Amino acid sequence: MKNRKIIKGILFFFLFLIVILICSIIWGINNFDNLSIEKIIFHMNGDVISTTEKSFVLGYILKSFIPAIICFCSLVWYLNKKSNTDYIIKLRVHNLRKELYLEYGLFNKKVKIAIIIILLFVLIGLFQKLSLFKYIYYQFNDSTFIKEEYVNPKNVILTFPEKKKNLIMIYAESLESSFFTKDLEEGNDINLMPELYELSNNNLSFSNTKNNIGGAKVLSGTGWTTGGITAESAGLPLKINGDIINYSKLKELLPGGYSLGDILNAAGYNQELMIGSDKKFGNKDIYYKSHGNYYIYDYNTAKEKGKISKDYMEWWGYEDSKLFEYAREEITELSKQDKPFNFTLLTANTHHPYGYLEKDCGRSYTKEYANVVSCSSKQINEFVEWIKTQNFYDNTTIVILGDHLSMSTDFFEENEENSRRVLDIFINSSVTEANTKEREFSTMDFYPTIVASLGINIEGNRLGLGTNLFSTEETLLEKHGYGHVDKELSKKSKFYNSEILERK
Repeated sequence: MKNRKIIKGILFFFLFLIVILICSIIWGINNFDNLSIEKIIFHMNGDVISTTEKSFVLGYILKSFIPAIICFCSLVWYLNKKSNTDYIIKLRVHNLRKELYLEYGLFNKKVKIAIIIILLFVLIGLFQKLSLFKYIYYQFNDSTFIKEEYVNPKNVILTFPEKKKNLIMIYAESLESSFFTKDLEEGNDINLMPELYELSNNNLSFSNTKNNIGGAKVLSGTGWTTGGITAESAGLPLKINGDIINYSKLKELLPGGYSLGDILNAAGYNQELMIGSDKKFGNKDIYYKSHGNYYIYDYNTAKEKGKISKDYMEWWGYEDSKLFEYAREEITELSKQDKPFNFTLLTANTHHPYGYLEKDCGRSYTKEYANVVSCSSKQINEFVEWIKTQNFYDNTTIVILGDHLSMSTDFFEENEENSRRVLDIFINSSVTEANTKEREFSTMDFYPTIVASLGINIEGNRLGLGTNLFSTEETLLEKHGYGHVDKELSKKSKFYNSEILERK
């Protein structure tokens, strides 16, 4: 009897895991477009709960955890329910009377087993949607692709101009070029970002098409904010190593990599990162501290400086209007120093799933996310226009990049998937002549391209896995094709694990 209770307890424990996983994955798929197992593993290995926007946590509890508990309790009651009732089904066929005795079907053991099997198949299907089995398979297949294609920036000769240029990096959360032509009204394309489109047309923008409505592809390991940032500033994907239990406890992130921050730090730049959220989320604090020793101005910094009250919380911390306001103050101070500066900021209002619409933004569209994207375009443009009026502008390059594709689940149609690309705009670049159109490239190519835009000559025009787009050198996508590169980056890489992810 005791052993039966133990076995029963174990079975119910696994049933609980099945139910909670099904509800959690369905919630995740409904809230995050292009959800992958890599994103889940990375964020679950970090300091997620304490730094995640509270509405997400509340949404998970209300729409996933509580329904899972209700479903589990209902299943436990159902599986424990015994049937003591037999039904007599009487049939009359050709005047011959037959009686059939059937156990009440709802509580039949076979039905119970069938329901559990169905739940297992649902879970397997959801795992398949997350590409879990492909991910596991790739972990047993070592690829030499990164080892063969990686160019260690430490070994590349970089020649700076006589007067070093300032850099202002704007990582625009989830912004992509497809917002330039968004079908919101049944065949009527609307430009949600006319201000950024104008900036794109009047400056440099790399595209896979003949016009500026295009951009960079997102590869494996680069499809979320921290992964996107490491791709665009270090030419590397953020691959997951199962041996690392908690990424938030690491002293360094990608210690074997050498990023834009490392290059500019060695060249004597003052460097600052500004974000409106907690710097710990996604381990951005670890990355920027270990690669360039950035001063980080985050949500907590704003509270410490008295910019916002101790209990202030909007969206992920403070909204983008405040971000740009504080950025003006910080850049003004940096410009007074006798060193060149690299000021990097990351917006947040356009974060998934619906974004955050500030009071002064206005509502021109039915869909909330469209209004958020439109407002973000205006805010970024106003910030750029302010920079242009400052006395340091002539010696400053501005780079605007989406960190990854939008994760909004209900804003895009399936037929849009192949045309969606990450936004890029280079303003006041030192290099003005380039083949910017009909290029195939990934976000990793932005790393050497940003360096080159500062007037820095790159020996060989390659850094990390990226290629300087101002050069005639082929990118990895142009050389090997997107499918091959993405597949190889999805596989395990002993070289990456030992030389980049874990190297001391």
